[in-house]
Amino acid sequence: MQGIKCPHCDKRGVSVATITLHIKSRHPGMPHNEYYDEMNDEEYLKLLLLTEKCFDNPYM
Repeated sequence: MQGIKCPHCDKRGVSVATITLHIKSRHPGMPHNEYYDEMNDEEYLKLLLLTEKCFDNPYM
């Protein structure tokens, strides 16, 4: 899974929220809403299914 990529250091995150927090904490003063989304539709579907399983079973 490619994920979301920080444009400043190429770090990858699973979600927009994680990469936004990374940019805010590691690159202060830089725009936190600029990132590269490298996931395709199939990867989004896999992530959605995994998230749904985690909500169904919090001990997963």
